[in-house]
Amino acid sequence: MFGLRSYHPLTIITAKANDADTKTRAIFLLPSKKPPYAVYCNPFYDYAGYGNVFSVDSSGRMKENIQNFEYCDKTAIHGMVFDPTETYLYSADMWANRIWCHKKIDDEGRVETVGYTEAPAPKDHPRWVEMHPSGNYLYALMEGGNRLCEYVIDPQTKLPIYTHKTYPLIPPGKSFIASSICKANCERHSQCENNVPV
Repeated sequence: MFGLRSYHPLTIITAKANDADTKTRAIFLLPSKKPPYAVYCNPFYDYAGYGNVFSVDSSGRMKENIQNFEYCDKTAIHGMVFDPTETYLYSADMWANRIWCHKKIDDEGRVETVGYTEAPAPKDHPRWVEMHPSGNYLYALMEGGNRLCEYVIDPQTKLPIYTHKTYPLIPPGKSFIASSICKANCERHSQCENNVPV
């Protein structure tokens, strides 16, 4: 089941992301294209409960970390997108299985948490998000669900609301792994009938 959640301050997030014995890695960044110019970054894997905002100088060179903003202790952000005004930042959280919304709050580009929306299914794992140019719709690629889900942006809260419209990424009746292996085997052996090795 899905639902909207309001933001509640987190009490503890283990600060181990920089430890050499963790698999936490920085994997995603999103530069703003409108003022205030900043670069928004996320680590991934264990202990990745914070995003980062970096300021830039007048030439566009990164200057300093000006904020570490909270997600949750289960977070693993893999993709982010701004709304067309670059006021709201949406983040695809694979491991917490939700889409977060943050809002810019000052002339430096710092953000505060608006809230999050749970993914439609328990193991969907949102991996990427993209915003429609109108700012009215958000699309989320669900890695575990192998589908693209459509959300409408609530005009008051700015949280994404699942529309119950989905688009499969794999043809019905096909297994991604099986069809990939089968195709590779067919190409290698040239002994196939209707993409099935004979």
